[in-house]
Amino acid sequence: MAQGDNGKVTFTAGSKAKKDIEQFLNEFDKKRKIFQGTPVSHGKTEGKVKIILGDFNSFDILQKEIEKMEPGEILVAETTSPDLLLACKKAAAIVTDQGGLLSHAAVISRELGIPAIVGLHNLTKILKDGDMIEVDADNGTVRKLSKHFVH
Repeated sequence: MAQGDNGKVTFTAGSKAKKDIEQFLNEFDKKRKIFQGTPVSHGKTEGKVKIILGDFNSFDILQKEIEKMEPGEILVAETTSPDLLLACKKAAAIVTDQGGLLSHAAVISRELGIPAIVGLHNLTKILKDGDMIEVDADNGTVRKLSKHFVH
């Protein structure tokens, strides 16, 4: 990788280059307002973000996170599994970093009749609990709104 700074060019390779590229992309993503994914259950809604990161090995921790979730919040997760079913039922919409048309999030959201978008890569690292977002699952977009609410 080549980097320029004040007329000086430096070259890096390997893990250092990978780390620098990831840091640049993360900073770039944090400034973005609109994110594109794969719509898997149509509809459109706005709401507060509730991020639940999947430590599916610790059921107690996961249950506490689900209990903190308010009905009508938007579930943002890396992926979903049967362990997150109660959170899915509380959610106004589901958005995930991973998944496809036949993923757990896709099937459950269609059964529940709520909007869902999957394949948003690192959205769980960009959004925070309480952020307001618009989920447009007709077009596959998640838009970060200017408001932020704290639990």
